[in-house]
Amino acid sequence: KLAPDSDTHELIIEAGGLELLLGMILRANEEAVWGLASIASVEDNWDDIDEVFDEEGVESVRDLLIHAGDYGKEGAAWAVCYMSGHPDLQVKLVRGDLLSPLIEMIKNGTRRCKKAAERALKAMAM
Repeated sequence: KLAPDSDTHELIIEAGGLELLLGMILRANEEAVWGLASIASVEDNWDDIDEVFDEEGVESVRDLLIHAGDYGKEGAAWAVCYMSGHPDLQVKLVRGDLLSPLIEMIKNGTRRCKKAAERALKAMAM
């Protein structure tokens, strides 16, 4: 689990850990998407994420929203929620067709997944 402070995140990013996390997300790693959510929860990290988070990354997060277990779905929704605070990331996420899987989670997900999906949709709409 990643530490939730920006100093630790900065060290992880400088060491290439963000690229490693994204590589793991491309392989549908549910734990890695929680790491991305943790890093994305700090506004100072958004530009670094935007530099490496491409269309393939968006597709992988979308796949997790659709196909992962509840743990991965919830983590992916929180990652979307936090990344939506950055205007360029928000555009990537909206264009990546993440709205429909988030709506599906609100309709049919667990309580925790519903909460995360609702927060992600609100963040994407702002």
